[in-house]
Amino acid sequence: MKPTQKWGGKNDEGYIMVAVLENFEFYVGFDMKGSESFVSYLKSDGALEFVKNKKIIQIVVLRKGKRKEVPDVTIHMMKLYGWWRVRGRHFTKAQLDEKSLKKITDEMFKITDIKKWKEMHDLE
Repeated sequence: MKPTQKWGGKNDEGYIMVAVLENFEFYVGFDMKGSESFVSYLKSDGALEFVKNKKIIQIVVLRKGKRKEVPDVTIHMMKLYGWWRVRGRHFTKAQLDEKSLKKITDEMFKITDIKKWKEMHDLE
């Protein structure tokens, strides 16, 4: 089975989704068509290493959004559930290298826009 979509522009509009995987792990992704297309991709030969051979428990459509929002949502999920349980966009390997871990740490603890942070945590 081949992936159902090709990489497009970061301003593409579609759906930001989370695949809830076995062992309380998560994959944050984006699909322009919706959850059925997203599931097809996750089960395809082109699926990411982190997702392969793991049972998909549920697909949660978080909201409509743009592809460029996925990294922020991924970091937010890492803050909530732990970086070792979450993958998405730039962080897709099952075993992250030191450079990726540093980037995650930098992003998780960087607060540059307090309004955005409050919005992400539903504090407004």
